[in-house]
Amino acid sequence: MIEPRLLTGFPLIPPFAAILAIAAAATRRDISRRAVIAAIGLQIVAGLWLAITAARGIGGRAVLGDTPLAIEFAFGPERVPLMLAYLLPLTAAAARLDQFATPSQRLLLLLYMGGCSGLIVTADLFNFFVFYELMVMAAYVLVGTKGRFYASIKYMLFGALSSVVLLGGIVLLYATGAGFRDPLAPAFLAADPLHQRWTLLLLASAYLLKSAFVPAWTWLLTCQSAAPTPVSGLLGSFTVMAGLWGLQNRVLEPAAAAGFEDVRLWIEMLAAATVVIPALFSLVEADPKRCVVASAVVSAGLIGWLMSRGHSAEAMLSIAVHAAGNTLMFHALEETRTDGRFITLRRRSAVAFAIGAVLALGLCSTPIGVWKIVLADAVPGAGILVAAATTFTLAGLLKFGMRRGGPAPPPWLPASATLALALTITVGMGLGMRTNVLARWAADAATLATAIAIGRALHRRPEAWDPAWRRRPYPHLNAELLGAALLLTTGALWVILPQVR
Repeated sequence: MIEPRLLTGFPLIPPFAAILAIAAAATRRDISRRAVIAAIGLQIVAGLWLAITAARGIGGRAVLGDTPLAIEFAFGPERVPLMLAYLLPLTAAAARLDQFATPSQRLLLLLYMGGCSGLIVTADLFNFFVFYELMVMAAYVLVGTKGRFYASIKYMLFGALSSVVLLGGIVLLYATGAGFRDPLAPAFLAADPLHQRWTLLLLASAYLLKSAFVPAWTWLLTCQSAAPTPVSGLLGSFTVMAGLWGLQNRVLEPAAAAGFEDVRLWIEMLAAATVVIPALFSLVEADPKRCVVASAVVSAGLIGWLMSRGHSAEAMLSIAVHAAGNTLMFHALEETRTDGRFITLRRRSAVAFAIGAVLALGLCSTPIGVWKIVLADAVPGAGILVAAATTFTLAGLLKFGMRRGGPAPPPWLPASATLALALTITVGMGLGMRTNVLARWAADAATLATAIAIGRALHRRPEAWDPAWRRRPYPHLNAELLGAALLLTTGALWVILPQVR
């Protein structure tokens, strides 16, 4: 059994390091950088220990009190992918601490880490809310550290909106007499069906907003692309994906137990739209970093789609694979210069970026690629939608011409990219025993060839992905807030209206 003190101590490492740094600052000593390095090192060691122990089928729980509303921490095999999705970008961020130039920025990073690590081990809904708020409040400021304050304010608005909706769902859940720890609490399952539906609708809407599902997804492009590279990697690999963990455990599982098939269908429809629509938008994005963010939204949609079809284990492992790919792409872009239609970079950076795209989009028989086939076999038309989304997302990335030059990448970047590709292809080939691997590679080759053709055509016509597009309503805050309202409205019409009738 996992030691309970390790569970409770894991999320306390970053706040304790922050307290030490603040105490030292009172004596006019700046130890914030050393505090961050120590916290990252301790979290990597403790996190790997938890992951390795849980992978052997050993879990653990720690309840801090005897009351029904006591705080509870837990960790088991099902949380290992979420841990990896945090440790991978955190390890890469440790190599770029120079981008956190001031002690206050480093303290905010520690608070952000505390929220992330608390999310991984918390087992009750209210503390999920608390740790999520700690994480995103630090992220609000970190997003604006490069002077892009509009992005920071936008993130704050959408974070506040999703948090209000989540808190409303928590209040309704509490009103049933159920506690916050058991998503399948008998008191909730025995409640009035309309009350159950409103609770699930509010919880689902909050998680879908936090994970940037269509129609409320464009805000993420502004916010994540504005942040420093280490923060972008953490936001895309963990913060966005943490909402999917809540969606699975606090919405889809209770909805299945209560027999609300329409809740699952609503989430599945939004997930399918999230796979396709951001991929189309990536064709007209003029910033490669925004294209990478769009690919992260596509991946979130695919993972949500897998969850809605009952493939929860596959979806969770996809989160870990996506984290590796997303982190590689953002850190490879750090070693580039963008000049209009061209990206200037070294060959090793290009290789790392390409490997990141392969992992994040599920090519070359990686696990995500295998589960795309599973999804295609289970849902009519899903194969066409997923193939089209992959093609458009790749084309959006390939429309930028490549020029040799730019800063040299750090040695760890190409080495880690090669290792990540080797590991995931090995796992993917093993999982692909149930599919035709040669057919998978042939389909990937066709996807890549089509994406190259579309990308080259766009590269020759820059007016097609142009400045005029950015003057249209899609990036404007009012239109984006309307998207959030539309998400809530579609849920109410789909989930609540049938019950009222």
